[in-house]
Amino acid sequence: MPRSTLADYRAARKCLSHRWKVSSLRFSTKCVSSSRPQRILFSRSLFVDSLFLIGGGDFHHPPTAEVTTFDVVEKRQRNVPRMTQARCRCAVTSTTRMILVCGGCSGRWRSLSSCELFQPAGRRWFLMPAMETARLDFRVVWLPDGRIFAIGGWDGIQLDSVEMLYRDWAFDGETTGTWRQCSPMLAARDDFAAVALHGEVVLVAGGCMSSGEWLDVVDLFTPPPAAGNPHALGQWTNLQPMQSAPRSWSIGVFSGGVVFIFERKSSKIRRFRPSLTNANVSSLLIFCQYGVYFLLIVILRQIYKVLFPFSLTAR
Repeated sequence: MPRSTLADYRAARKCLSHRWKVSSLRFSTKCVSSSRPQRILFSRSLFVDSLFLIGGGDFHHPPTAEVTTFDVVEKRQRNVPRMTQARCRCAVTSTTRMILVCGGCSGRWRSLSSCELFQPAGRRWFLMPAMETARLDFRVVWLPDGRIFAIGGWDGIQLDSVEMLYRDWAFDGETTGTWRQCSPMLAARDDFAAVALHGEVVLVAGGCMSSGEWLDVVDLFTPPPAAGNPHALGQWTNLQPMQSAPRSWSIGVFSGGVVFIFERKSSKIRRFRPSLTNANVSSLLIFCQYGVYFLLIVILRQIYKVLFPFSLTAR
């Protein structure tokens, strides 16, 4: 969306009920035993009825390409083919058919730009186009229309950059094309929560700055279209902040019309219910882009009627 519509688009905040609520979460102490050695700094993804633990490592052991999956219904461990690249602190997202793994950290703690895609049905890994910027501790969001966004992270410094790639959910082959830059975030950060709302916009909450300060800010990203204007960058809008800043990395989930923010070092859940629907989003964007031009046409027509009243009557 053009920057000229930023003021108009800030009216979107009135369509959201920014009342964050905090509640406690109690976890069951029943665990599934594993014969595999313990590892940390891995990523996770819930796919259908299975939990995937992807990569991992620590300061004493190099990153691994190992992928472990646990069936949460049968409560048992299954073997999964290893990734093509060992990595930890990577970003993971999934659809109803695929699991996407991007970036992360390799041996010698170097950030990665490579991406790969896992097809659970065929038990195969596909290589994906590499991102323009290597990054770790970032978030990746995959919208239902095929747009993929790599957001923020760390590569020596905290990043505010955002990249976009397109891949259809129903496509099973390797992806061609390249990532392209989008509008950067309003603040550089890593270890934040990112979640798609109604499959159209992306909500980003919290995160850590280069100074070590944890943020309570909440931003809304209206992404550029998958096709059309190649120069469209999308637009970020700052929303009302949370009541307090999460003190660790967090995970965002959008379910039943409610946004849930889970913190690693706390049993608390931050949640709020956005009232913005698909129709609200589309109508608001249309107004922002074309409302001013429509109003200008009406004004010019009234001026024309005053200056040339007989020409209109003659017609």
